[in-house]
Amino acid sequence: MVMWMSVFTWLLSALALLGNGLVIYLLVVRKRLHSSANAFITSLAFADFFVGLFTMPCYRMTSVFSGYRSVRLLKSFRYFLFYTSASNLCVVTADRFVAVACPLRYITFMTWRRVFSFIFVAWLTPFTVCFLPVTWIYSSSVETQKICNKVFVAFLLTFFEFLPCIVMVNTSWRLLCISRRHTRQTLALQSQLKFNHPTLNFSSLREHGERNMSSAKLISVVVALFVFCYTSEMISSLFHLLNLHKNIWRNYFKNDGRFLFLITNSAVNPFAYALLKKDIQNEFRRFFSRKRFH
Repeated sequence: MVMWMSVFTWLLSALALLGNGLVIYLLVVRKRLHSSANAFITSLAFADFFVGLFTMPCYRMTSVFSGYRSVRLLKSFRYFLFYTSASNLCVVTADRFVAVACPLRYITFMTWRRVFSFIFVAWLTPFTVCFLPVTWIYSSSVETQKICNKVFVAFLLTFFEFLPCIVMVNTSWRLLCISRRHTRQTLALQSQLKFNHPTLNFSSLREHGERNMSSAKLISVVVALFVFCYTSEMISSLFHLLNLHKNIWRNYFKNDGRFLFLITNSAVNPFAYALLKKDIQNEFRRFFSRKRFH
């Protein structure tokens, strides 16, 4: 890996460790943040933390080990890290969509047992898929290995990159539309109640509408970052798969520089929580104000 790319990747990895580590600490330690929605965010933060922790060591190990099977397994582990982050983000998006679209149903549906089940599936699915190469890396036919690898990469691009981008963009757009509609309905109801009962306190009604819109904005920003990073990596991987890359980009593809986009996504996610999710934002403020006074 060229020097500037290596330095930049290490910096992104450190940022992913620092940001996600702080998010995990706050979500685990602060009892105020113990909720089903934040449980999914904790799982996503762990996935992003592991991306920062293991990506560069895995890359260094692939340059040390020369055996095909060892390199293939290390790459599978790296795919597992990236796509666990993607699958956890899908779960977070689905959770927020159900919470906003069907709030009454959500209360009874999203039990802690279901929360842990969804998190388990979000980790198990990438693990099962990404280690499928174990079934053919011991084949004696080099041609079989090459064909299986190409089909496998094409499947990963479709299942863990292309489809999540399409589904999450559609879901986040619908989430924004529903939140705006709920906000308009809440304002209309509030103005009517104010006219009929001017002494009533409507703060809880207003807070509910703001919370829904905040969730929609958070998901929209995180999904936008995901789509940008994964689309860039997906196009790069597609060029590599079809051998369309030019000589000037050969080192970029050969050294997996395209994975910079995926590391960037994991590094930026915690800052989206800190800026857009109100309860986490408040805990960040308390944490840093306490550190400043001490």
